[in-house]
Amino acid sequence: MKPGQTRGPDGYLLCRITAPHFCAGLRLCRDGNKCAPILRYMVDWPLSQVRDYCRVMEWKLEVIDLRSHELLPALDDCKEFPATGAREGN
Repeated sequence: MKPGQTRGPDGYLLCRITAPHFCAGLRLCRDGNKCAPILRYMVDWPLSQVRDYCRVMEWKLEVIDLRSHELLPALDDCKEFPATGAREGN
């Protein structure tokens, strides 16, 4: 992986959500998300929906740099996964 790389080899995106009452991980992937039990309702959500929900709830959404393990802000211009290989309904 190159420095500053935020996507894994299969295209996944690893995020951290921090709220006043929890901090949890979310792995956004083309074939379905994996998330902490407290975020189980996000299992089929695309990045845009996760980002919008976090904004409404005033939670902090960060992307984890897979090379340096630094936390990066989830910017509004984060790209969604390409349609190819995406699950239906996303």
